[in-house]
Formats: sequence, C-alpha cells, structure tokens
Amino acid sequence: MTVKHIALLLPVQAPDFRPAAEAFQAGFQASQMVHGGGLPIRLYGTDGSADTISKSYVHAVESGARVVVGPMTRNGVTALASSPLVMVPTLALNQPEGEVRTNNLYFFGLSVEAEAAMVARQAYDDGF
Repeated sequence: MTVKHIALLLPVQAPDFRPAAEAFQAGFQASQMVHGGGLPIRLYGTDGSADTISKSYVHAVESGARVVVGPMTRNGVTALASSPLVMVPTLALNQPEGEVRTNNLYFFGLSVEAEAAMVARQAYDDGF
C-alpha cells in the first residue's frame, strides 16, 4: 500500500555528509511542526552514491512520494538530473555539474563559482 508523503533523499549513510543531512532533516521536520499539517515526511537514507540515490528515488516514488527533497551531493544531483527517473516535483539541494534540462527538477544551492567567490572573500577578510 502506498501512502502519500514527502520524501527526504539525504546522505545520512555518508560520514562526510551525515551531519549536514541530519541537520537538514531536523530543520525540515521542525518547520512542518511549526506550520502543521501537510503530508507526512519519510527519510530515504543514501550513502551519496549515484546508484543508491537512483534506487532510493524510485523506491520513494513507488511508495507514494508526491514531492522529493534531495539529493544533497553534487554528484548525486548530477546523476539524478541526467537520468529519466524524475517523475514528481523534486527539489535538489545542490547544483548539478554542467547544464541539464529536466521537468520537475529544481535546484537549490550555490554554484561552484559563487562558493569560490565566498571562500575568496572570506580569505581576503581574514588577511590572506
């Protein structure tokens, strides 16, 4: 039986990304508690690899996800954006490498250029 829900596709099994993924999950759930209602949230944990992201995405949609939030890693976003899997509105938490065009896939994150500019600005402010 499928249950309509919001799927969080996060790299909680990847040691380097786990803290950020858990913080995002906690914030997302807190927001739902404050604003109430809506669809239930389900976590689909990945290790950040393209293979587990693809499998988890398909599983989420087959299980009733009406919206997917994630993946979080750049390579995961690139893999999903390059595939024919995106079937429901999906908010990726990073930018893909290169240009991609796909329906239902939206990107939320800094571009590599914007990140580099921020690091350079911080280094300059710190006297480097």
